[in-house]
Amino acid sequence: MASFVCSLFGFLCCIGAIAGTILGFMGLSRAKELNGAGRGLAIAGLVISSVWFLLVIAWAVIAFSLGVYSY
Repeated sequence: MASFVCSLFGFLCCIGAIAGTILGFMGLSRAKELNGAGRGLAIAGLVISSVWFLLVIAWAVIAFSLGVYSY
């Protein structure tokens, strides 16, 4: 659950996405102990966090290629 919530707030400087990724992996390992309880939310948190990371990388590539951050 925590992974899902943190990953939804990934737009806050990627802190939420990083926390969502870490908590997602922790949730997956914990779901094995609980016979799959919470596995879906852990996977959803990992997927949303991954999408945030990809969007940030794409934004950075586009910004640097357009010269927005040229030095």
